[in-house]
Amino acid sequence: MAIDHSPGMIGKAKIRAAKSDVEMVIMDAQHLAFKDNVFDSVVMIFVLCSVPDPVKGVEEYVRVCKPEGKIINLEHVRSKYQIISFMEELINPITSGFFGFNVNRYTRSNIEAGGASVVEDHKLAFFDVFRFIISKPNK
Repeated sequence: MAIDHSPGMIGKAKIRAAKSDVEMVIMDAQHLAFKDNVFDSVVMIFVLCSVPDPVKGVEEYVRVCKPEGKIINLEHVRSKYQIISFMEELINPITSGFFGFNVNRYTRSNIEAGGASVVEDHKLAFFDVFRFIISKPNK
């Protein structure tokens, strides 16, 4: 099961995954139309930077994830390096206004505020901006 808020992105994904058996659905990440505790794992790729309320997004993913499940995030986050975070603040009005994503969010804090505990947090690229985060629901 894969979701996206954009019909255009779902259309592109369906073309690229034509030979797979993944069901793709248009859905709002902050209002998931799934029952509680149904998924073993939830994967979010650059979701928390683009939803209006990232904590609400995490709360929804925690809700639909089984208590023993895991939540996997690939995100760009606000840097701990002062010069990089300053640059993120400068460009955020452009990235959010034109492209719909925020580059200056405190993603780990949002994950924890949304009801998940971070189990792993790995730097991927560009100092500490791109991160691979695994968390588990606090249930």
